[in-house]
Amino acid sequence: MSEQEVEKLNFGTDFSTSIQQLRKLVAMKTASDFGFELADVGYIQRTPIRNDVEELRTRITATEDAVLLLMMEGMM
Repeated sequence: MSEQEVEKLNFGTDFSTSIQQLRKLVAMKTASDFGFELADVGYIQRTPIRNDVEELRTRITATEDAVLLLMMEGMM
């Protein structure tokens, strides 16, 4: 959760409202850690960056293979 999102939370002026907001933050952090979505909070788990990294590695490997093949054919 970004600092701007935390600032948007209204902790209110009484103890009860503050506790409810803290419970919401804890629930959102737990959802983030375990990778699930929360209903009625508007929190949706982001796609893990791991998937993007694996896709990038696959692309880089394919590009390197293509460049190597072109270089080898050029030498022949």
